[in-house]
Amino acid sequence: MNTLHLAIIVVIGISFFIGEKAYACNYCPMIPPPQPITVQTNQENYSTGDKIIISGNMANPNYNTPLVIKIFDPRNEEQLQKIFPPSRDQRYSWTVSTVDFWGFLDSGDYTVLSQHGQDHATAHFYLNSTLVRYLYAQSPLWQFKNGMPAQDIHCRADLKLVIRAENSEPACVSQITATKLVLRGWALPPPPKEPYVNKMSIHDLQQDYAVGQPINATVVYSGYYWYAEPNVKILDASGTQVWFNCPFCYARTESIQSPLFGTFTYQVREYSTNTLPIINKTGTYTMVASLDNKSAEANFTVINHQNTTLPVSFAPCDNPYPQSNTGIPVLYMPANSTGKLCVKYSNPNEPFQAGFDILEAQNYSRKGGATVSSMPDMVPHGNSTVVYALNSGPRAGFFRMLISCPGMQLAVGYDNGSNFVRGDFPWLSQTFYCGIDHDFHITGMSGIGVKYIPYS
Repeated sequence: MNTLHLAIIVVIGISFFIGEKAYACNYCPMIPPPQPITVQTNQENYSTGDKIIISGNMANPNYNTPLVIKIFDPRNEEQLQKIFPPSRDQRYSWTVSTVDFWGFLDSGDYTVLSQHGQDHATAHFYLNSTLVRYLYAQSPLWQFKNGMPAQDIHCRADLKLVIRAENSEPACVSQITATKLVLRGWALPPPPKEPYVNKMSIHDLQQDYAVGQPINATVVYSGYYWYAEPNVKILDASGTQVWFNCPFCYARTESIQSPLFGTFTYQVREYSTNTLPIINKTGTYTMVASLDNKSAEANFTVINHQNTTLPVSFAPCDNPYPQSNTGIPVLYMPANSTGKLCVKYSNPNEPFQAGFDILEAQNYSRKGGATVSSMPDMVPHGNSTVVYALNSGPRAGFFRMLISCPGMQLAVGYDNGSNFVRGDFPWLSQTFYCGIDHDFHITGMSGIGVKYIPYS
């Protein structure tokens, strides 16, 4: 067989194969393309107490897009949600209890929505709900620990609800026992349906303050789950308001557990700057605190201490800080002396604790003899000024003030005639990573001097 005959046979064979293949596919069944996401439940009908297993597949999972599953009640209101973090797993599953508090209160048709990016699928199931009867059949402590508010705890018809004073846990007891427990202080009567305040008072307010002196005071109030803090204002002798903490105090500085019986303490301060109230005029004043239908007031006097030396924290920063770009600043002060720095902050983030440590220059693990205090003790969000009072202590030497990163140079027991070199402060030749995300600069000082040493 020559080459020409062989080539003809190969071409005919290929044509026949292709033709057979095309001919056979005319009778192939149509296979639908895979769905990008599927979802189903393990049953179509459920009763209270059953477990619902939601499962499905994703055709194109990835590490960038989470899977979100939502359950909607018969009124089409969202009741539950589950977010799966992004992964490469195609298969997913979520088990839900039908006794979830108030999530499955209604009988009827529920909808499950499973969504992955722009891909989504739905499934439906019917629930015959007897949730109220089921929940009320459980013990009071079970109801409470599973999310039932204290005032909604259900007791048998012959028992009375009380709240344990120590930990706010509910208990169902007889009427006689309930009366005895409340009289002994072991228990409290059940709370009302809404939060309330039953006591309020002002504490820590001094009788006299100096002009310009920050006023320290706290408001103590007790009751049931109060989620806001008091409105506080200061009135002069004519009843004119001269200071207030905020126009509307709807939120708490620190969240509290709900529901809760308790006593709460609020430090009086201006909300936007987190600073204490200051009165710059002598006279008699009244501080008034109010929350809900309760209020409290206390009187104090602002006087002019002409013959009294104010603490350094209240005195002004008399000397401007000498800014220079010719060298590295070294702060110096005598031993056993008190000085002060006024520092202006621009903080775009949440408030943080003011103050800083003072370490030995040659041993960063040891604190120096100098100490520092701040007024106020927090740096609020936004622009503010903090006054730092430095007590140098009895020991002369070189120190590292962690008021900045990597630190500022402090020399105790030295004066303007002293000479300083870079070697006195080892961190100047080291590299530090500074994660500080707020701006600050020293604006003034008292009892402290500054000298500049060359950069090299």
